[in-house]
Amino acid sequence: MMNMEKEPFNIPEIFEDIKKRIDPLYAKSIACEEGWHNLVAECHLEILKKDPDYKIYQIKEKFGSLRYYFDTKLGDMVEYEIFQITSKYELLSQEICEKTGKPGVLMFKQGLYKTLAKEFENEGWSPQQKITYEKIFGSEKEVT
Repeated sequence: MMNMEKEPFNIPEIFEDIKKRIDPLYAKSIACEEGWHNLVAECHLEILKKDPDYKIYQIKEKFGSLRYYFDTKLGDMVEYEIFQITSKYELLSQEICEKTGKPGVLMFKQGLYKTLAKEFENEGWSPQQKITYEKIFGSEKEVT
């Protein structure tokens, strides 16, 4: 889980390892702000336990939560286990300010969603309800 009581991560060292794993067709960057750097590092270290040779396509913020796109050559079961890990960190990111690492909520400003601390309301961000399937598409799922 969150690394609250342990020694701080060596983020630059971990991010260098992450960048070496990013597919050459993608930008060698981690596209989220500093408040989520520990989440990214923890996610990476947890994935390494499942597949020390996994590949990364992208790590970024999207619609207010962390997205971690990866590939593994170790089969469907390991892929599913890594997906569970990345999903856990996606959920954790929805409650942590991307800028500060403090507790955060989904905010909206000028067409953008970000998870931010309440203090960013002073900068024009307004709190939002979490984005759900029902909020986007309505309460009835249509089966085709």
